[in-house]
Amino acid sequence: VGRVNITPDEPMWMAGYAARDHAAEGPIHPLWIKAIALEDAGGNRGVIITADLLGFTAKMTGEIRDRLQSERGIQPGQIILNASHTHSGPVVGRKLLCIYPLDAAAKDQVERMTARVVDAAVQAAGDAIDHLSPARLFAANGVCRFAVNRRNNPEAEIDRISDLKGPSDHAVPVLKITDPEGKQVRAVLFGYACHSTVLSGYQWCGDYPGFAMIALEEAVPGMAALFFQGCGANQNPLPRRSVPLARQYGRELAAAVQRVLEEENYARELSAELRQAYGVATIETEAVPSRETLEKIAQEHGTPYMRKAAAELLAIWDRDGQLPVSAEYPVHVWNIGGQPLVAFAGETVVDYALRAKKLLGKDAFVMGYCDDIMSYIPTADIIREGGYEGESSQLIYGFAAKWREDIESRICGLLVALAGEAGCHVTPDAEPVP
Repeated sequence: VGRVNITPDEPMWMAGYAARDHAAEGPIHPLWIKAIALEDAGGNRGVIITADLLGFTAKMTGEIRDRLQSERGIQPGQIILNASHTHSGPVVGRKLLCIYPLDAAAKDQVERMTARVVDAAVQAAGDAIDHLSPARLFAANGVCRFAVNRRNNPEAEIDRISDLKGPSDHAVPVLKITDPEGKQVRAVLFGYACHSTVLSGYQWCGDYPGFAMIALEEAVPGMAALFFQGCGANQNPLPRRSVPLARQYGRELAAAVQRVLEEENYARELSAELRQAYGVATIETEAVPSRETLEKIAQEHGTPYMRKAAAELLAIWDRDGQLPVSAEYPVHVWNIGGQPLVAFAGETVVDYALRAKKLLGKDAFVMGYCDDIMSYIPTADIIREGGYEGESSQLIYGFAAKWREDIESRICGLLVALAGEAGCHVTPDAEPVP
């Protein structure tokens, strides 16, 4: 395991919310990049890097992979980068810049912080590789229930709702790593599918995942705790908006993990074999709107950052003569000694995790927010329904039109192919996958 502190050492803009009007004021607790390296009996390696960040961009991921390939011989398909999606971390990369009022000095800060994060990821991964030693691995899912489907349950009414609606994924995937005797827990990798948006203030914080990791590391001295974000794009922690609530949710999540760590014979031991498959799907948008439509948004939309996003797209149109209409969508499937692990890119809605578990088994581990935060990744149903995840968020991510409805079949088709390549058992899906 490796870790590097990435808490900014100067006031700078915070990521995630357009409503903020000034830079950060200091930390609640430190922000981290952590890495865990695995090597099986045959010498095959895998590295999972987690970070207290809103997301990694494709450019950042490419730089990290290139350096690890050059310095360590690790191939792209052997590296997964996951961001916790905390909305209380620094702005990094060049995505979503339209929602922040950044002047030239602030943009320079973002570039410096981005370079620091890339360096930290490479260092953490290298440290993890350098400290490889014999270990035993165990896997199981716990359960935690503070995530709420935000599309189906109005936040303002949450205290009065007794029957929550819409899909959620309340599983808490846990990978437990011990010494060869199985007595000392050296590290735990755990996840949850829910936006890290309890907090919206001006202090650096890992949000509920940060509090969960702190609670676990305090409970088990010498153990490293790493959090990965699941497919939580349409899931919110509700109610929210206070530090005590963030701490409460973190402790609830930590308790779910501790149950898996401590309950006798609950987690199953994994064999010493690591198989990996990696691929990229091309996802496409519908036809772009007319210039007149974008010009109207740029001039008349009621939200300033939407006007700015439309103006930036018009500038790209003027410069390039066209607008982006597709994206490369990376997917990983790892088979860790019989435990399936799926890593999806983008702001993936929870429906993809449920679909993956239908295909690979209910105990599969599913990550979202991996490798590239290119946009929200909705299902065909959500695209038809519209709303923020299905349509309106596209503009701030640099796309003038919503995704085509075949996005789901393209991603799930790739998932099925990769699962077979990784040696995972695939159950025929009730829904057709081309």
